[in-house]
Formats: sequence, structure tokens, C-alpha cells
Amino acid sequence: MTDEILNRDVGTIIVTTGSQSYEPLDTREYGYGLLPHVMTNAQFERLTNAAGPTHGKIKRPSDGRTPTSIAFLQCVGSRDARFERDYCCYVGCENSLKQATQIKEKYPDTDVTIYTMDIRTHGTGYEALYQRAREMGVNIVKGRASELEHDQIEDKIQVFAEDLYTGMNIGLTYDLVVLATALHPQTDNPEMARMLKMTTDQYGYFLCAHPKLRPVESFQDGVFVAGACLGPMDIAKAVAMGEAAAAKAQALMGPGKFNIEPIYAEIDTDNCIKCELCADVCPYGAPRLEEGVMMIAREQCQGCGTCSAACPQNAIDMKHYKTSQLMPMIEAAAKNEFSYADT
Repeated sequence: MTDEILNRDVGTIIVTTGSQSYEPLDTREYGYGLLPHVMTNAQFERLTNAAGPTHGKIKRPSDGRTPTSIAFLQCVGSRDARFERDYCCYVGCENSLKQATQIKEKYPDTDVTIYTMDIRTHGTGYEALYQRAREMGVNIVKGRASELEHDQIEDKIQVFAEDLYTGMNIGLTYDLVVLATALHPQTDNPEMARMLKMTTDQYGYFLCAHPKLRPVESFQDGVFVAGACLGPMDIAKAVAMGEAAAAKAQALMGPGKFNIEPIYAEIDTDNCIKCELCADVCPYGAPRLEEGVMMIAREQCQGCGTCSAACPQNAIDMKHYKTSQLMPMIEAAAKNEFSYADT
């Protein structure tokens, strides 16, 4: 298939752009791209896949040799203030544990070690995976690896770390090193947010309207979000959110019509000078110039009043909150305040 641009008229939009796996080519984290026999967990997943280049057989890409010792380094690019990514990637520990058990199933004599600050297994099923890995002989070193070196004599990678369990500095060699890389937001999220009038958090992920009460709704009506575009998550959670977003979209479109809030902007076309300042400041794109007349798309207006405050001609009022309604209320409140002060 080739990329093509399609124009479609739609009733709702579901944003499921996901996240991207961090590849430490720019930072050369742990010698990635410089040292041999160092790969990411996404690349290692291809080696263990029956449809992969080695048909599921674990081999070093450099020489085709089956490794007898493999090290997993956790939290590469995540939980790290240097990259402004101090959050957990959510799936790194589970992914390494799964790959470690796959190694032990195929090659029971392989020495497998996981270097980690903490093993985080979300949920009962994943905790069972951790217990299974330990029973199969997978070693867990509590401590982040500090440095990697290439032992050219033995053609292996030496991993230096501090074992926080024993307080000892260790340096062990491995045939293969796998980096458990982080999940980062898509680089074009800000542009997508601008087009859809959405918002992003400090990391670049999309924000939902409410993380507990409206987890798949955005602040823009008719635009829903689901999956890892909201933040790192596993497959089960992403599928559940996708189904919820689809149900929300169907509920909105099913009746063929929907109710809008009674508070919306109205333009006095006699006073309007068509400067389009209201269209520039509106965060929802409701004001628009149609056939030489400024109009408000009521289905898009959220009643925030930004356009009314910005209009230089005072030609915009909010339904049920017009200036002619508000000013008498303010005057009455001011008179009452003065009367209380006098008494």
C-alpha cells in the first residue's frame, strides 16, 4: 500500500495514534549504535518471533551465534530526568520478563540477568509472570547499569553496575545486551492537538476530559481518545479504552442528532465589522465568516465567552448571559453592598 490523503466528512473522531518506542540513537545510551551485540527489546522481539529473520531462533545479528548469556537493562529513556521523562513506561518490566522466560523455555542453560531499579508488575497476571521467571532461574540485579564496554578478546559486552542488594560493584560479561526502552509520545502530537483543538500534558501526551469520569473523552465535543496516545499502557488497557471510545462515538452518532448546551455566543450582525478577531481567539473554532457574514457554529461553541470579551464592537453576547442581563445584576449587588455598609 502507498500513502494517500483522503477527505472524509465524519461525525466523530477517535484519536488512537499511540506512542513511539524510544530508540537511543541520538544519545547513544549504553553504547547503542556504537557497541556490537546491543539491541532494543523491540529488535529482540523480532528474534523471538517465528516470523522474524531467524524464525524464532535467538542468534546474535552480527555473527549468527546463539548467546549463552543475555542481560536486560531496564528503564532506558524512562524514569530519567535527563530526558524529561520521569514516568514509568508501564510495559518494560513485563516485556523483559516475558522475553526472559521465552529464552529459558528455548535455551534453559542460558544465563539471563535483568538489571533494574525496581521490578514493576501491574496486576495479578503479571506478578505471576515475575514468579515464573524467578523459578526458571532468571537473575534480578537491583541496580541500574552504569557503563558498558566491549571485550574484544572474548567478543562480549561487559556490564558494570552496583548491586544494591549486596552493596557491591559488579562487572559481568554477556554475549548479548537488550535495552528495555521507554515509550514516548508521538513527535507530531502538538500539530495534531492544534488541528483538533485538543490539549497535551507536559510530556506531549493527549489529555482526556477527566481521568476517572471521562477517560476517553477530550475537551472537544465529538473527539475521543484511546490507547497509548494518552500515556504508556499495555494491550489489555488499550483495547478496553478503544472499545469505550467506540461506544461513546456510537452513542453520539446513533440518534442522528444531539443536544447542545443552552449557553452559546450570538453575534449582532448590525454592529459586527467582520474583523474576525473572534475567530482568532476562539479555542473551539466556532466563529466563522460565511457569505460575508460572521456566524457562530452552535454545535462547536462551548459558551466560554472568549469571543465576547475580545470583540472590539461589543457585538457578541452570550445566550442567557447578555450584557443587558448582567449589568442590572451587578448594579443590584453593588447597591446591596453599600446598604449593608451603611447599616
